[in-house]
Amino acid sequence: MLFWVSRRIFLVFFFFCNFVFFFFSPRWIFYFFFLLLLNTLCGKKQSRLSLLLSHITFFFLYFLVF
Repeated sequence: MLFWVSRRIFLVFFFFCNFVFFFFSPRWIFYFFFLLLLNTLCGKKQSRLSLLLSHITFFFLYFLVF
């Protein structure tokens, strides 16, 4: 239960950092924090190759949209 609460606080913190850095800093900082969030969410459940592919996919989608 404590792990679930601390993980939820951690995720809220990173979502907050994403919005703050997105509006006040260059794009690469937003991308860096999103990758940390992605590692937190699915780093243990996915293989390294699928995690790398998801990073690359997000990288291209991010720079196409923004």
